[in-house]
Amino acid sequence: MKKKIAYILDYPVSVVGGAQLSTLNLVEKINKTSYEIYIICPEDKKKIKKEKSVHIVEYKLNKRIINRYMRALIMLKELFKILRKDQFDIIHIQMPMSMLVVGILKKLRLIKVKNIIFTDRGLAIGYKKLTKQLMLLGMKECKKIVCTTHINVGLWRNEFESLKLYMIPNGTDFEGTNIIHKNKVLNIGFAGRMTEVKNWDLSIEIIKKLILENININIFCAFSTYLDEDKIKIKEYEEKYISLLGKDKVEIYINLDKNEMIDFYSKLDIFILTSSFESFGRTAIEAMACYCCVLGTNIVGLKEVIGSKKYLYELDNINNCIKIIKNLSKNRKQLEYEKQYFYNRYKKYFSLEKVVKEYEKLYKTIY
Repeated sequence: MKKKIAYILDYPVSVVGGAQLSTLNLVEKINKTSYEIYIICPEDKKKIKKEKSVHIVEYKLNKRIINRYMRALIMLKELFKILRKDQFDIIHIQMPMSMLVVGILKKLRLIKVKNIIFTDRGLAIGYKKLTKQLMLLGMKECKKIVCTTHINVGLWRNEFESLKLYMIPNGTDFEGTNIIHKNKVLNIGFAGRMTEVKNWDLSIEIIKKLILENININIFCAFSTYLDEDKIKIKEYEEKYISLLGKDKVEIYINLDKNEMIDFYSKLDIFILTSSFESFGRTAIEAMACYCCVLGTNIVGLKEVIGSKKYLYELDNINNCIKIIKNLSKNRKQLEYEKQYFYNRYKKYFSLEKVVKEYEKLYKTIY
C-alpha cells in the first residue's frame, strides 16, 4: 500500500521561490509507486503544471497579510482543519512558519500525526528568538530534521544537541547546455526575488566598476516577485541598467518558468549573486547546471555551495569579483574551464537524482 506524504509550504506552490522549486522538483522525481503525494499550501489564482498523481490541497490566506504572526494564526486554523483527519503517513514541512504552526498543533495534541520531517532551508542564526523558540516546539516532535548545508547542521547542533539532524542539499534538474559565445562580449547575469536581502543595488555597483575597467558586457536579469508593486521597483532597476549600458545591452525578465530560466542561464558566461543573506543559494546551483561560472558574496550559506574562496567576494569590497571577471574577459579558454568546473560541481553534489535518492532513503528509515 502506498504511503501518503504531505509536503507543507508557507506560500503558494506557484510562487517562484527556493522552497517551492525544491518541493516541486522532489515530488516530480520521487517514486510514485511507493508514495502518494500531496502539497498543502495557500491558494493562488495562478495554477502550476503538475502530474495527475500529485494532489494540491489549498487553503485561503490573503497574500496582502504580511505580518508573520497574523499569517501564523490563519495558518493555524487552516492547517488544523486539514491535518486533524490524520490522513497522512508522513508530513514533510518545507518552510519555517509551517513548522511553527504544526509544532503548536502537535504540542496542543490537536493533531495525531506521528511522522514529521522538517527541511530547514534557512539558517539557525537567521531566525528571531521568539520564532526559533516556537519552531523548536515542533522540531522536537520531528522524526528527522534536514538541513541543506553542513554549516546549518552545526549551528542547530551547537544550540540543541538532541535534535535528529541530517544534511541533504537542495538539488536541481535544470541541465542547460554549454553555449560557447564566440564574440568578445561577456554575458553576465543576476537573478532572484525582489527583496532587500537579494541586494540588487550591488549589481549596479558591479556594472559601474566593469564599465570603468572597459570590459565589454551584456546584462541579463531575471526577477521574481509575489507582489504587483514590486514591478515598479523592477522597472526602476531596468532604467538604471539601460542608462549605464544602453538598451541593446540589457535584457530584463520577470517570473520566468523553469524552461525559461534554463534558457536564461544558458545565455550567460558568468552568473553573480549579490545577496547579503543566503541560507543556501539555489540560483547558484541552477546556474552551475547550465554551465555558468558562478561568483557570489562571502556569506554563510552561499560559500558552502560555491565551495571555494576563489569565487567569493566581500559585500563591502567587490574588487575580487571585478578582478575575476576582468581576467576571464581576457582568457576565453580559462572561462570555459571555469564553466565546466561548476557544471561538474553541480553533478557531483547537487543533481536532483542524487538528492531524491537521499530523501527516499530517509523516508524508509521511518518505517
